[in-house]
Amino acid sequence: MTSTSMLYFASGMPLGEIYICDDLGKTPGEGAAAWVKAGGKFSVPYEHCIAMCVAGERAQDRWMREQGLWTPERAWVIERLSAHDRNLVAECLKECRRAELGFGYTPAGGLDFAVVHRAADAARYAARSGQGLLGETAQSVGHL
Repeated sequence: MTSTSMLYFASGMPLGEIYICDDLGKTPGEGAAAWVKAGGKFSVPYEHCIAMCVAGERAQDRWMREQGLWTPERAWVIERLSAHDRNLVAECLKECRRAELGFGYTPAGGLDFAVVHRAADAARYAARSGQGLLGETAQSVGHL
């Protein structure tokens, strides 16, 4: 979650809201557990928008690996929960580059999603230095 918000800031996108539900795991199927919303219209290079869209998925995957919790089943769940963000990446590529997004292959003139993952990881790494206070605040109060 804070990876996404940090990329909003780093890219110059207006951040309107960060929300983390306080009842995680208690009410399945009642919508997103967390979200980040833009604070208005913005214009940034499409690469920044794509990295921001993928940052949350990459952060979840990394955290599970660091904690020794990663399994193929849990990775599948992260992928399913990231479907909306993945669709935004595909839409952005179509609109900005007239290119297709591939999963496990590179379409002619397009991008493989693995390349998008690497770019998001690099952007997250670059933005992590200032992430601590924002992340701690969002986690403690559930909303910024």
